[in-house]
Amino acid sequence: HKRANGRLRVLLTRIQLWTLKPAVRPETVSAFGSTQHLKQVLRASCHIPFLAGPLPYHVPRQDAPDGSMLHAGGDFIDGLYWPSVLFMWRQFDRADTLVRVSGIGNPLAAIRPPLPVPLHWVVLPPPPETLWKLFACGYHDAAQWLADHTEEGEAELLAE
Repeated sequence: HKRANGRLRVLLTRIQLWTLKPAVRPETVSAFGSTQHLKQVLRASCHIPFLAGPLPYHVPRQDAPDGSMLHAGGDFIDGLYWPSVLFMWRQFDRADTLVRVSGIGNPLAAIRPPLPVPLHWVVLPPPPETLWKLFACGYHDAAQWLADHTEEGEAELLAE
């Protein structure tokens, strides 16, 4: 989680009922209080209501060691609810790199399967050997992307 802080941004869809704010809105998380919090945020980013449970996925509030709030917590559903066109991802510094990753073959993603994945696999997954092949394909694509976009100075950081 320490290496992900400030380097990884995860898109979530916040669900708020009974408030004056919009009931459904996008939110990004880039500060993680613990490895468990990072796992919870990643889990919330792929929560599909009714398939993974009837309610939104709850992420508890996270505070920094100094008592300041890292993340307000709340109830979330799958971040895919917000198409990338509607939620403007951006780089905050020249040193930032924006990498779009798609597990279903979005043609605008930098790392994606070579062919679109059948959407019914979200509900009815294929056999385990097919999933392992898809995993290996994604691993290879990510390694190839890193090889193509990594400068010599960054290679040492990635090797840590």
